Amino acid sequence: MAPLHHISLGVADLDRAGRFYDAALAPLGFVRVWTVATGVGYGPPGGGDKLALKLRPGRTPHSDDGFHAAFAAPSREAVVNFHAAALAHGGRDNGEPRLREHYGPHYFAAFVFDPDGHAIEAVLNTAPQQDLCTTLAALEAQIHHPGQLCTVARLEEVLHPDFHEIGRSGIAYSRQHVLEYLSGRASIHEVRAINHKVELVCDSVALLHFDTDESGPDGTRTRAAKRCSLWQRSPAGWQLRYHHATAVDAIAFARP
Repeated sequence: MAPLHHISLGVADLDRAGRFYDAALAPLGFVRVWTVATGVGYGPPGGGDKLALKLRPGRTPHSDDGFHAAFAAPSREAVVNFHAAALAHGGRDNGEPRLREHYGPHYFAAFVFDPDGHAIEAVLNTAPQQDLCTTLAALEAQIHHPGQLCTVARLEEVLHPDFHEIGRSGIAYSRQHVLEYLSGRASIHEVRAINHKVELVCDSVALLHFDTDESGPDGTRTRAAKRCSLWQRSPAGWQLRYHHATAVDAIAFARP
């Protein structure tokens, strides 16, 4: 469990601060989760507040009290959009979006002051492709092993609402077809997936290439295929948008 539950900031003008944070936090996946006459709360959709704004009339804006709040961004694109939205809604620049290697080799961040002078930041601090390949390979494994590595409800979260697939047979499948097929599989043969490679199309879209085959009842390897998945990042996380498989005679695996 994360030790920090939420933070609260005092603001002189709640409407002004609300307009700023509505815009600035949207690229980071935060929305208003509650609003009262003297405050506004922000957090992930359907969740509790992680940031609360509290009305403090007469508060003088300042930016030299040492306070600094950093919000995790889902992508570098989100960091850029956070910065642009903040400046367009009353914020002041405190550092353009860019890599800051003195904090770490992958530390991509932007800094602003909100209308009340609070220093806030959006940051992504992960290696773009290495960590992404591991993440997407794990999600693919969940899809290949329904009931073992994830639930049907989790499959519904992972598959994008507009998902469709071209199977190794050349037949097109809709999202509903795939969900019905996967949820109805009482048991499956072992799916072996390897040789994962990822291409980052943009900060929120990635193309994953990999090879698979399955273990038949007698232990022989069958149904070899080369696969390609298009993944799209949303506020809820990475979702599979499109999948294509091409049947091949056998796969040359890099390791047993």
